[in-house]
Amino acid sequence: MSRHPVKNAEPQTSSRPEKTRNTLDAIERFVAVGMFVMGMLQMLAFRFSTEIRVQAHCWLRTPCGEIPSPFVTKTALARLIRANLLGFGKDLISHFIRQKRNNSEISKDFREVA
Repeated sequence: MSRHPVKNAEPQTSSRPEKTRNTLDAIERFVAVGMFVMGMLQMLAFRFSTEIRVQAHCWLRTPCGEIPSPFVTKTALARLIRANLLGFGKDLISHFIRQKRNNSEISKDFREVA
């Protein structure tokens, strides 16, 4: 069977229409989410252009215009989120370690009293 269209040929129907519909819905959602993310990146670039240039730390062959590109905005946002998550994780782990150490010292004091 040829992949090239034939004039006046009947359109083929899917043998599994529900699976075809699910696939098309997934593609539409993927495109919609991509458009939403691209719009958010452009809005952030427009609103916080100087902050983004400072946070991006990426080398570009050509200098950015007045508004950074979505790539530069994504890079700056990723660096900022990564730095915040790493800082949060260190503080959280330190908190658990201190809490465990304090609990063991309290239980040690109770054992000595008993």
